[in-house]
Amino acid sequence: IKFSASGPRISNFLRGDKSVAIALSLQAVLASVLGYYAIKGLMNGEEKVMVGMINQKVVYIPLSEAISKTTNLDEEMLTIAKILAT
Repeated sequence: IKFSASGPRISNFLRGDKSVAIALSLQAVLASVLGYYAIKGLMNGEEKVMVGMINQKVVYIPLSEAISKTTNLDEEMLTIAKILAT
């Protein structure tokens, strides 16, 4: 896969690079699953929670708990995130 500052190039996808298509598909599936459970949670009265996945299971985590935990940032991952965000 060729990478640019914004991630895999669309030309790779258009040429049929399967690894790019798979990565995009997995992201779309994850976004759909989390979105589904976010709406389901709202309909079931969940409030002040975030939806996430732990060990391939969807979980609701109270926002107060989510923001109270801190970890050290991986500087390399932060650099990658900055590159992908531009």
